[in-house]
Amino acid sequence: MADTVVRRGRNGKPQVRATHSNGWTKKRRETFLNTLAETCNVTASARAAGVWPSNAYKLRRSDAEFAALWRAAMVVGYDRLEARLLEVATSALNDIDLKDPGDTKSREINFDNAVKLLRTHRGAVAEGRTRSADAPRRRATQEETDAALIRKLDALDRRRKAKNDRK
Repeated sequence: MADTVVRRGRNGKPQVRATHSNGWTKKRRETFLNTLAETCNVTASARAAGVWPSNAYKLRRSDAEFAALWRAAMVVGYDRLEARLLEVATSALNDIDLKDPGDTKSREINFDNAVKLLRTHRGAVAEGRTRSADAPRRRATQEETDAALIRKLDALDRRRKAKNDRK
């Protein structure tokens, strides 16, 4: 039996529909979220679920429940990554191999990239740049975008003038 979803119909009223064969079935969601919790990698998670990464981002924008599960998976993933980095660092200091040969989920780890990823995540959390599932996306007003563009154009103009003055 095909999975069903509730979506808005043409008249704006909710309708129960079967998911398309390339749509987000319950199994695909679970695969995506489990892989995301393991890897913190959206592309790898989408590939494992058999969907395009852009479709995952689109679903996250339109489905608050999926967005909340995505965030929870990322928290788990970052915690796992942090634990793995500590494991690698500890084993290097003590010259002990902590990798279980039967553990198929152990992956080679690029230490520099992992540390950079964790710094970025921790910084975003500390600065409050992560949105909650029910927080609406804020769009800039025309005045804000105009002001930002004018600042950029002014900076470009100053750089161009400085370059011409050096010649």
